[in-house]
Amino acid sequence: MAAVTAKNDNTIVGDSGNTTLDPKSIFHAAESEETPTNSEKKKVDYNPRWKGYTLILILSLFNFVNTIWVPMERITSNTNGKKEYRNGCIVFGIVTFSVALLIVVQDRSQQLYISSFHYGKVKEGYFEGSVLVLMVIWWIVGVAIITKPGGIAYQASNIYYSSWLTLFACIYTLNLWSGNECDDGKDILSLKEIVGVSRTLKSWWVLFLAACTVFGCSIVLHSKIKAYDAKEEDTAYGIALGLVSIIVSLFHILVHYNFFTSPSSSDHHHDNVGGGGGIVTATTGGPTTTTTVAVATTTTTHNGRVPITMDIQEGGYMELFSSVFLILIWLIGVAVLTQDDAVGATMDGAECKNSFNLDESVNNCTIIVWYTDQGAGDDGGIHKYEVPCKTLQRDTPGSNLYYAVWIGFLSSLNIALNWKRAQALRLASQSEQQQQ
Repeated sequence: MAAVTAKNDNTIVGDSGNTTLDPKSIFHAAESEETPTNSEKKKVDYNPRWKGYTLILILSLFNFVNTIWVPMERITSNTNGKKEYRNGCIVFGIVTFSVALLIVVQDRSQQLYISSFHYGKVKEGYFEGSVLVLMVIWWIVGVAIITKPGGIAYQASNIYYSSWLTLFACIYTLNLWSGNECDDGKDILSLKEIVGVSRTLKSWWVLFLAACTVFGCSIVLHSKIKAYDAKEEDTAYGIALGLVSIIVSLFHILVHYNFFTSPSSSDHHHDNVGGGGGIVTATTGGPTTTTTVAVATTTTTHNGRVPITMDIQEGGYMELFSSVFLILIWLIGVAVLTQDDAVGATMDGAECKNSFNLDESVNNCTIIVWYTDQGAGDDGGIHKYEVPCKTLQRDTPGSNLYYAVWIGFLSSLNIALNWKRAQALRLASQSEQQQQ
């Protein structure tokens, strides 16, 4: 019978010298190859924008719950369609709450239930971008309806602030998707790239949006108060202020994007094209002789005329003068539109929170007052007095006008304060291009 010797390395050696493996060691080796360790397990790929979706979820919930709590008789925006208006405002919060809830639940349940579907990777992630764009557009419309002058937002401040914050949360999440500030960002375009061209461009954008808000609110307020002829001068100034500021701010925004800069000046700042002086260097043969002559160069068209081109750049004196002009008109706007008893004195306005609401029929409205003259006796002391509704002190609807006017004024002030830095950056950029 052959002898068998066991070694410590899990091998068995017979008399003939043949070496065989221990069956137990073969089993353990196969088991270790088939079972991955914890470090080798696949990592769950969560959506890096989950914080943005969570903000949208919470703020949307906050918005539509507070909107539901507003009783119907306190809505003074629409006399004939109060129920439809309130239900329409509720829909904005319910839709984004439902969408954000599905996204968050799917993202956090990948390891437990849903592992074959990943919301952020559908269509290479562009489906998520489309959803975010639609959410931003959805809440732009929602903010315009909910916070319109006399809207439901002014019945409770929670509705007002949650509407704006939900819009900002949607923009924030979209910016994370389209930029490169988080993992899996598409690096298409971000807010930083849009407004980071110069030191003053961000303030021009804020001024433009504030001017649009003042312009829209003033038009709506003017249509509401013209029936009883009160504070029409205030709203007329608001309309003019918003329109002028929209034009000026939009012009300078386009200037920052080189919309009015000629290609020659943007690409070759060292070339004096169009009437400027140039330098010509000539070298002769033999002994090196260099002659430098200053000449005037002019760009002409085929018919000999010099083309008229605009070469307006940020940081110039036109931007400084425009900011000073805007500071003056916005300062007047703050004084006129936010003074006591003005249309923008407060965010909430001075509107009665009940069902009594007079519309354009106020022109034909008359309040009849019966009173008794105590000195004329019981028979002849009762008198009738009619008061036209047009002459009574009327309510002022709440609106975005208060915040928009102050934001517009501070933005124009910030443009003037940062103008010198914008000019220095422009000159440094031109100097660097000349060296190249």
